Amino acid sequence: MNYEPVSQKHQQTIISIHEKLLDSGEGTRKYLNSVFSQRDPTGFVCIDKNEVAGYFLAESGISFTVSQPKLAEKLRKDTVNETVYTVSSLAVRDEYRRTGISEELFALTLEEIRKKGGSRLLFEMWVHGDGHIPAIGFLKGLNKYTEYGYYSDFYKDAIEQQICCSICNGHCRCGAKIYLFNI
Repeated sequence: MNYEPVSQKHQQTIISIHEKLLDSGEGTRKYLNSVFSQRDPTGFVCIDKNEVAGYFLAESGISFTVSQPKLAEKLRKDTVNETVYTVSSLAVRDEYRRTGISEELFALTLEEIRKKGGSRLLFEMWVHGDGHIPAIGFLKGLNKYTEYGYYSDFYKDAIEQQICCSICNGHCRCGAKIYLFNI
């Protein structure tokens, strides 16, 4: 396996993996395409046997899957004079989970963000209706973050933005935990 920086050549594969494992729909494709075209994408892909096994994609600025203007404004106020990046998408194919790929992708992406002058990383952690948090492993060993809370109705407007939850199969009832990491 080897790791390489995210580039335009990975765009459609990342969108395909994201839609299979996370959420899908016209809103999802529009958002991820905008990250590649307008938002200075930063991140890495893990390649195995000429296929993307996983990826970590971040963008400069503060953004969320579903518009959250009040929370975004609070974060902007809390990070004046800091350069914030947002995790846009992170996924590892099922057959590659628990192999250390996500940790390596995370470390490489953090290093790249530091090189670009980033000081904080915003992470919107998806919380399934049953309380399961798929990406919670990232918090282990990281003690330099601020938790902005749990939002039970974080994705309530997702369907209006043409984003379909892969867990709820339509109108999303999942919540989100918001973390801001020091990097």
